[in-house]
Amino acid sequence: MRKILFILTSLMLATSGAAQLRVSGLKTTPRATVQPAQHRVTMQPVQQRVSGLSTTQRPLGYTSTDSITVSGAAFGTAGTYTIGATLTPDQLLPYQGCTVVGVRFALSQSVGRTRAFICNVNGNDVTPVVEQNQRTYAGWNNVFFNGASPYVITGNESLFFGFDYVESAEMVAADEGALALFGEEDVDNSFCLYGNYGSGVGLYPVTGGVLCVQLIVDVSNLPEKELNFNYFDAGFRYKKPGDLIEFLAGLNNTGRSAVTSYVVGCQLGNLDPVYFDVNTDDGKTLAEGATTYCEQAFTIPETMPAGYYDFAVFVHSVDGVVQSRHLNDTVCSKVSVYTSALPRQQHLIEMYTHEQSPYVPFVDPCFEKVVQQNSNACMVNIAAPTTILALDEANYLHDLYAYTYPSFTLDRSYFPGEAYIAYDVNDYVLAIPDLIPSMIGDMLLQEDLNPAFASVTLSPSWQSAGRELTVNVSGEVADDAAALFGDLALTVMLTEDKVVARQMTYNAATGRSSWNQNYQHDHVLRTYLTAPLGDKLTVSDGHYTAQYQLSLPDDWKAEDLSVIAFVTCAAETVTDDNVMSMDITNANSVSLADIVTGIEDATLARPWSLARARIDNGQWTTDNIVVYDLQGRKLSTIHYPFSTSEAPFASLPRGVYVVKQGKKVKKIMKQ
Repeated sequence: MRKILFILTSLMLATSGAAQLRVSGLKTTPRATVQPAQHRVTMQPVQQRVSGLSTTQRPLGYTSTDSITVSGAAFGTAGTYTIGATLTPDQLLPYQGCTVVGVRFALSQSVGRTRAFICNVNGNDVTPVVEQNQRTYAGWNNVFFNGASPYVITGNESLFFGFDYVESAEMVAADEGALALFGEEDVDNSFCLYGNYGSGVGLYPVTGGVLCVQLIVDVSNLPEKELNFNYFDAGFRYKKPGDLIEFLAGLNNTGRSAVTSYVVGCQLGNLDPVYFDVNTDDGKTLAEGATTYCEQAFTIPETMPAGYYDFAVFVHSVDGVVQSRHLNDTVCSKVSVYTSALPRQQHLIEMYTHEQSPYVPFVDPCFEKVVQQNSNACMVNIAAPTTILALDEANYLHDLYAYTYPSFTLDRSYFPGEAYIAYDVNDYVLAIPDLIPSMIGDMLLQEDLNPAFASVTLSPSWQSAGRELTVNVSGEVADDAAALFGDLALTVMLTEDKVVARQMTYNAATGRSSWNQNYQHDHVLRTYLTAPLGDKLTVSDGHYTAQYQLSLPDDWKAEDLSVIAFVTCAAETVTDDNVMSMDITNANSVSLADIVTGIEDATLARPWSLARARIDNGQWTTDNIVVYDLQGRKLSTIHYPFSTSEAPFASLPRGVYVVKQGKKVKKIMKQ
């Protein structure tokens, strides 16, 4: 027997330490609005005939066969659970105008008489539109909505469909539930639990596999020949003229007959379409309801000017029949064609954190290593709305990115093939924490491949009288920036380290969670110096400058503050419609510790030599040497012990650097 791993805020035990339902894979909040994965809809298995359906009826869901791979799964706690799956508008669109005539679900044993249902999902509202009670049996249960008003798919709705699952005390005692699953991988929206489980009423994701539940759809009014996309990946957004756009598409046969061949077209911007003749796999026909894949490559013309273009892929014809419907037979992504760019300075990691998530104390040290080991990374922790460290102006970011806590974005950049722009490491932070810094380091290397179109130079100054902070920001803007982004926006924020506030922690030895009232939070977002969405840049001759001033509150420790600035596309608002174009093109950061505490003005070493660059009266101490540039960016760490005959700074270009060893700090020039 396998217990279902479902996500409850109640996992985070109250301060009393009372025992709670044990699960793994924590997500602390329900999905208030079910959203489709970026650029994709999950594949369905190849269609086979299922029991109890007529030739004009088709199962629709995350499984489409009678296959069951896990029987007897359970929640482990007696009760009634409203469970099911959710289909998004992208998934329902090919069936626009079709009638849903029932729901089918599988059980390993009867749960008595129960309710099957279809609900509309709109934000936090989950409203039944069709429901029917019926006795259940072991195996697949087909519940046809006899006498109920038929539900016709509009193609612009989200539907939650399923049944009320009753787990009895006898099941719990026998350690044997009645749930049936397909596979072990978690698929977005394929297993949902509805109710109030600690973070409000909503749809909570459930892990452990795909729930065996399907809609029964009458497809008699579908066209005879039709293919629709259920997956699309066009690779990374930034391309140069002459580059290939290699795309992979998944297509589902939503027509009423088998398919032998089809023609796919693609079009970049206003260029003439390019067509590809495609035969189905191995010459076999593609049965109705089955899925196939199409992989092709389009070459960007060498004469293509820089710009932000739509790249559309569409089904032109199926077995010689030109597609007459244009619902889900076209998919589109954005491509940024550029000819020149600027160097990357830093990448911004934005961590969406929650005081009630016991994963946070495990994730924090992993990411602290990331910023210590990668001088091209800076970080900000953004607390969830209504929590003690929340900043109201940043709440919109949680709506856009935070699908679980903690989760993080890297330059707010979408990685092709991922379900979301954000990532999380919660599934393996307890098992393999030592691997996480290297994993994130690899992601930083991948982000280095994305070009930058603006630079960011930070020059803060500090007046202890009045606690006045002034931040001067300047930078260069690439020639292609206007064509790619239109206007650019600069965002400047302050973060603080060593902020003491409460945090839920988890003790693996005892299996209990409790509040730590004195937890140290680092990289805490304190305020914006600009508008949260950034201030529009005024660019003159390829350059910009800006200045911001702030009187720091008395309870902020100035020496623990850092300034972080980054450049994005300018926008009045950010929604699901434009979030994919709001990636950060460059970032930079600087610590205020040196300007607040003061840096000793050392005699500049000329010419550069190890002997004249020694610290502490010409003698090295046993501490590591840390080298910074004048913007406060850590360039390297030279680890003790080392030979006094080596030149640890030889790889640095000419310039002035801040060198720290132990408590000693000096400015040194290399010529």
